[in-house]
Amino acid sequence: MPTKRYALPLAALALAAGMLCLPGCGGTPPEDAAKTAAPTSGPAKPLYTYAQMNDLRVAPQLGMGFFAIEEGGWRWMAKESRLVLRAPEGPRAQFEVRLTLPKGQVSSLGPMALSVLFNDKPFADTTYTVDGDYTFTKDVPPGALTQAPVHVTLRWNKARPPGGGDARELAAVIVGIGFK
Repeated sequence: MPTKRYALPLAALALAAGMLCLPGCGGTPPEDAAKTAAPTSGPAKPLYTYAQMNDLRVAPQLGMGFFAIEEGGWRWMAKESRLVLRAPEGPRAQFEVRLTLPKGQVSSLGPMALSVLFNDKPFADTTYTVDGDYTFTKDVPPGALTQAPVHVTLRWNKARPPGGGDARELAAVIVGIGFK
C-alpha cells in the first residue's frame, strides 16, 4: 500500500496512463476519423462544381459563413458566405442556389435581397418577399468564368442577429449551390 507521500503522484500517473489509452481502447479509429467536416482554408483545387450541403466531401470547398450540417441535409449561412467551386466544363452553364427562408424570416426582417458574386464580380441579384423554399437559377454567360477555380460569394442584405441562445447570424438555409 503506497504511503501518503506517493499517493498523489501515483494517482496522477494512473490518470495520465488512462488518458493515453483512451484513443486506442476501441481498436483502430475508422479511416475517415482524420477527415474534417469543418471548412478549411481554401483548397488548392476544388473537386466539385456543385456543393450539396449534406455531402462532407465538399466541406473543404466551403469558406466563411457556412455552419454545420443540420438534420442531415442543409446548412445555415450567415449574411455573407463564400465557397470555391470547380469551373464548369463546356461553353454553357447554369448557376443554381437551392435555399429556404424559414417561416418568420422574411416576415420579421422584411424583403431579403441576395447578391451572387463570381471572383468578386457581381453576377446576379434577386429579392425574396415571402418565406419558403426556392431554387434560384441563372444562365452563366459565355466568357463570364475566365478564372478557375470560381470563388463564389453569396451576400444577403439582412440576417437574423444572434439571440435566443444561438450565437450565429442566420440569413438562409442552403441545400445546394453550384453549376449545373
